[in-house]
Amino acid sequence: MLRGQFDFSKPPVHKRRERYFLEGVNNGSGNGGSPASFSIEEVEITEDGNIKIIFSDGTDIEIPKGNDGLDAEPLVVSSITTLPNENIQIILSDGSIIIIPKGKDGKDGADGRDITIESSYFDANGNTITYFSLKNDGELQLTPNFKVREFACRDRSDAVLIDVEFIKNYLQKIREYFGKPITITSGYRTPEYNENVGGSSNSYHCKGQAFDISIAGVNNLDIVKYAESLGIKGIILYPGKTFVHIDSRTEKYYSKDGAKTSTLSFCA
Repeated sequence: MLRGQFDFSKPPVHKRRERYFLEGVNNGSGNGGSPASFSIEEVEITEDGNIKIIFSDGTDIEIPKGNDGLDAEPLVVSSITTLPNENIQIILSDGSIIIIPKGKDGKDGADGRDITIESSYFDANGNTITYFSLKNDGELQLTPNFKVREFACRDRSDAVLIDVEFIKNYLQKIREYFGKPITITSGYRTPEYNENVGGSSNSYHCKGQAFDISIAGVNNLDIVKYAESLGIKGIILYPGKTFVHIDSRTEKYYSKDGAKTSTLSFCA
């Protein structure tokens, strides 16, 4: 099993998050070894200031530092978990996630040689937005009732941006309250797709922070009333639509039947 709590105290890591695909890293022993046989042998800082993690099979990954040297707090391996699908997930202290895929055929691990670092960044309001890969992480369970693939752009682009904390703190609660599946009619949108469907140029969908949802057998007004009771700040009830819009903005913005006001209440 992967081991350790590692303090990368020199140099600290820049606040900007990016996405990396590191090729040629074998995730097994070559004889169908499962990810659970891995261990982290060494963590070092390279001459360039990058973080290098060396695994027990001799392979390694390198996490680049910030380009402009504006460093944040030290980076620490917060947790290492074997997921239900037997992939290994490493969560770093800045919220970045490293997924080590398990081989599908259990023989030589040939299909599991890519390591994907799913990164996160902080928006202007302090929300943490996480990048996922639809191909690699589509079946990853974010909460008991939601998987990454449900929030993918409808054009099936690989990148999926998600405000995971919003899913955990609000969308999952809506699911549990009504006791019925939630259909995500629109989650993340690429800028290109958003433009094609006539979305706003500053749409929260493009930031991974907006979700158009519907629940079979539940009135949309009941959904937005409960969303308001949870403290969700962004709620739009479109006239004649089969879905409602909720998002993780921090300033109240409610809209009903085209009326937009900060004093509107769906519960009144």
